[in-house]
Amino acid sequence: MEIKLIEIGGFKALFDSQRSPKKSGRKSDTVGDFFLDDAGWNMTRTHYSLSYGIDDYLLIGPNDLKLASDLTKLGDCHAKANRSIDVWVEITAPRYFWQDWVTYTVGVLELDPTIDCVALPSESTNHRILKDEIRVEDFEVEDEDDKYRINLIIGMINDIKARTDLDATQKILKIKKILPESYKQKRGYKLTYQAIRRILQQRDPHLLPEFKVVCDFFKSLPLAVELLLV
Repeated sequence: MEIKLIEIGGFKALFDSQRSPKKSGRKSDTVGDFFLDDAGWNMTRTHYSLSYGIDDYLLIGPNDLKLASDLTKLGDCHAKANRSIDVWVEITAPRYFWQDWVTYTVGVLELDPTIDCVALPSESTNHRILKDEIRVEDFEVEDEDDKYRINLIIGMINDIKARTDLDATQKILKIKKILPESYKQKRGYKLTYQAIRRILQQRDPHLLPEFKVVCDFFKSLPLAVELLLV
């Protein structure tokens, strides 16, 4: 299994919006804003804003960070501003992992062009299964016994692909019927910090070791101690 960070942003929006309910913007001690020059918005100077890690432009104030952490401790209804922080990730995981993952629908958006403006569609089994060579590496395996059984399945899949009495659609349908749950698929997702905190609360620990990989990755995100682990 593999998880990769694509982009993260929205911290400036969090520290601004969290003070709106009580009109306490004057107490904000975060310094910095979107940088505007003669050519327009300069997207290379939005550290913690639109694209994390590019430049040290936004200096987060201790008072703003403490307020955000305190609101987070009070629960989702008080920490609505945490939805401002968006994390875009790419996850390659077995099919059995995705069955549990679909539980998280609030604050989690699959990066598919039909439902989001970010055109990062997930891998399609229909498009891959006949075109790609199926290998053991395409499955989540733990030991030699797993490899032996997967190789048997790969042999059956290759037999179906080699049949001349079936068209492409018939081959795909037959292969899908025997494709193991350990077959890995890559998907792109956008999650808010609020959704990530909920995942950490509910799925750390979890029966599936893949969730430990995901949770360890989320714990490494910026300001995780203050906003995700409280």
